[in-house]
Amino acid sequence: MASCATIVLYLSNNSMVERASAGADLVKMLQARGYEAYFAGGCVRDMLLGLPPKDIDIATSAKPEEVAHIFAHTFTAGRQLGERFGVLSVVHEGEIFEIATFRADSAESDGRRPESVTFVDAKTDALRRDFTINALFYDPTTDTVHDFVEGRKDLDERLIRFIGDPGQRIGEDSLRLLRAVRFVHQIEGQYEPETYAALRTHAKLVTKVSWERIAAELHRMLMTPSRAQALEDLQDLGLLMHLLPEVEALKGVAQPRQFHREGSVWNHAMHALRSLPEDSTLEAIWGALLHDVGKATTFSVEERIRFDGHAEASAVIAQSILERLRFPRKSREMIVWAIEHHMSLGHLLEPTVSEKTKASWFGHPAFPLLLAVHHADALGTTPPDDGMYRELSAAFNAWQEAEHARAPDVLTGHDIMEILQLPPSPRIGEILQASHEAQHEGQFHTYEEGKTWLLAHFAGERS
Repeated sequence: MASCATIVLYLSNNSMVERASAGADLVKMLQARGYEAYFAGGCVRDMLLGLPPKDIDIATSAKPEEVAHIFAHTFTAGRQLGERFGVLSVVHEGEIFEIATFRADSAESDGRRPESVTFVDAKTDALRRDFTINALFYDPTTDTVHDFVEGRKDLDERLIRFIGDPGQRIGEDSLRLLRAVRFVHQIEGQYEPETYAALRTHAKLVTKVSWERIAAELHRMLMTPSRAQALEDLQDLGLLMHLLPEVEALKGVAQPRQFHREGSVWNHAMHALRSLPEDSTLEAIWGALLHDVGKATTFSVEERIRFDGHAEASAVIAQSILERLRFPRKSREMIVWAIEHHMSLGHLLEPTVSEKTKASWFGHPAFPLLLAVHHADALGTTPPDDGMYRELSAAFNAWQEAEHARAPDVLTGHDIMEILQLPPSPRIGEILQASHEAQHEGQFHTYEEGKTWLLAHFAGERS
């Protein structure tokens, strides 16, 4: 645990130094006019843990109109901001800071936004926050931490504890159910017993939260190194059944022992997640989690346990999940393609595979993602065997090197239109792709040879 002095040293040696210095200026300016002002919330937590803060927020006793009077450049943004909720954005030294007036929230209207706020003192403001570790204030002018909720003690123990009545905190904003899990894994912590019990008791309230907010929290917890344990926690707390019932269904789905001594499909998915590098992309993480999600619906026992067509079934289910979580279309398409094809890679290592087939697979924009999912699949199996992955990686790298070294394409779309006397149309792109493939297969090397090849194959399409 860092001391207050460590915060000063940390900020002076971190990329946040300029922003922190500008933030400290704002605190000084507010204090010079007789107001309380501190760094607040997550940035204090992270700095005390020696972690880089994502941002620096300021809390003050100055009311919004007083903040606006002190600083020349202020504005409001977002539905929750503005004078109504006590939050203004201030531009200082080229940086934008949120300055919030100490407040207490009224009863929630929709499980997220207060109907109104009352301006209060620092202690009352701390008491309305979610977890003790997020309710700390830091005064950069005196190097002092103000703690009204024993947050530093909980931070020392890496303990996630709701402030006050856990049920009331969850009722105010049900996203806190997921935030609790995320913070446990973000700081490598544990749940305080009453907090843990409340999470289980009120798990169903997570259905009140929008899918956009749910997705953001799931992404954050899955980006932590303990992503698999976070999923285990969601399942244990009764949250996963409301969020990803298709993944919950993998619990207890047996696999053929000769290939999967790790046990159930759930165990395999968790092993796959644990095998991923810490810096894996979000697409690789979701691909690894969902690559076998169709096994629950394709389970059968014949000469052995089988999951015929499970890759295709998994892709369909993954598509539904990713749409529910509002994934961007491009990311969604890449993940679904990787899942659908994760059992179809063996033919790329056959000696008879054509260069055209290699190009269609290796040249696909999602092929690196497919490799990552295949690797996680292989390492998530007991015993692990990534021999095929290493061969595929070598073949892919060799193909990429050859692509970089090859001669540029001889024919262009303009050449095709001129030679065949065709107007612009989607057909030009199809002919162009065919010419590129023919060139790379060695059927021609020069423009004149390309023109001869083009007339031999497509002369019938001339205008």
